Amino acid sequence: MKIGSVRTRVSLVAAVAAAGVISGLLAAAPAGAATPVAAPPTTAAPTTTAPSPAPAPAPEPKSPALARSNVTPSVAANDPNCTFYPQTGHSVCGAIRDHYNALGGPNGFLGYPTSDELGTPNGAGRYNVFQGYYDHIYWSPATGAHEIGGAIFQQWGNSGYETGPLGYPTTDERVAPDGTRRYNNFVGGSIVWSPVDGAITDLYPVSDTLPTNPQPGSYGSYSMGLPVQGRVWTPQQVATEVVNHIDQYFTFTGCGPTLYVGKTCDLNTDIGVPAPVQVIAINSTGFALKSLPGHPEGAGRTITFVFEANDVPGNLGLETLQVDAFGPLSNSSLLGPLNTEGTARPSWTIFADNISSRLPENPPPPGGVGPLSVPAKPLVRGQMTH
Repeated sequence: MKIGSVRTRVSLVAAVAAAGVISGLLAAAPAGAATPVAAPPTTAAPTTTAPSPAPAPAPEPKSPALARSNVTPSVAANDPNCTFYPQTGHSVCGAIRDHYNALGGPNGFLGYPTSDELGTPNGAGRYNVFQGYYDHIYWSPATGAHEIGGAIFQQWGNSGYETGPLGYPTTDERVAPDGTRRYNNFVGGSIVWSPVDGAITDLYPVSDTLPTNPQPGSYGSYSMGLPVQGRVWTPQQVATEVVNHIDQYFTFTGCGPTLYVGKTCDLNTDIGVPAPVQVIAINSTGFALKSLPGHPEGAGRTITFVFEANDVPGNLGLETLQVDAFGPLSNSSLLGPLNTEGTARPSWTIFADNISSRLPENPPPPGGVGPLSVPAKPLVRGQMTH
């Protein structure tokens, strides 16, 4: 979308990551960098012997996946793996061109290229800059070509671009599951933009969905809804707060201050037996854990925690923590309802009560860089030294 001449970009917040369970829980072709063109020979000093002719420039290597095209427009204009745009005097090549065309080419939101294909400082990737709002397409052998722009691009730049902790983008900018936020996932996490919070970096990629029980109501599985007093917080805000400060709310310690996908935790249970789990998914309203070998309920069980709005009249601010557990049966999960009511419900009731009593009165104030809050001089990476 465009606002005036500025394209509003958006990204997600931090979808949320979480950990924990208990004795009632469960338990992400190449094209090498362009071969440098041989430098023109230094003009020889006057001599009686004619100087040797300058060697011919080394041919620019190409690959089916990507043209390593850091070449002049006149050369790229005759390259079948490139498309030259006289409107701006720049070319788009190879896999970046393919992705550019898939996004609408010059008639799409990216507009025309404002740079030729450029190499990233770490030598592993390539990118083009476009007319859109901070819009770029980045390519690397491991991640392919992806679009990134707007406030998300600014935040990524603030974190060090591809040499920072996030690495290269692994998705284009997408609409988050809540329908409001937008995000890019990266090798090392995500950046999420919202109209309220601006662009925020998180340590986990955004997941569109959480796992669901393939056999609802099966023996050994359980599903329970627990009341949470969210006051003026939305379910998405509660989920973000909990995932980013899990140690302040969760029933069991052992996961540290934040959750992210792939993190493993040794939860400290009240029976003195560690409950190892791994965070397997986080989205805008909750997170999922899977039990690992040595867990009191056995390995391979999944438990999801989802925050939902409660539309019951008169219950303003009351939300529901929906907890679902399922998976292979072993150890204490073989106890079925006894495990559910004797261990799981008391444990997750503590979690819900902790949130109700410890959640701040109001959500944190808006922060980050929003799409209309931009520097006076646009930050265009192709014109920068970094």
